[in-house]
Amino acid sequence: MALFYVTYDLRAPGRDYRRLGDRLMQLGGRPVLESVWAVKLDATARQLFDDLRGYIDQNDRLLVINSADSAWTTNTLADPNKL
Repeated sequence: MALFYVTYDLRAPGRDYRRLGDRLMQLGGRPVLESVWAVKLDATARQLFDDLRGYIDQNDRLLVINSADSAWTTNTLADPNKL
């Protein structure tokens, strides 16, 4: 399994982006900062990116990073090392 970090800039004002958070939760992800999630999956970064693109607008920004190591954190909403 790989540990991914997903971060995004949602740029359309007034839009409801709960679907993106719901999808990340379905995948077992947890928020670690306000717009940064950690997800552990048997997938590639490209596969996760392609999946999540369907939950954002065309002008939004999305970054998916495959982490090769554990994370060092403080005061995060969830510990990505415990996913």
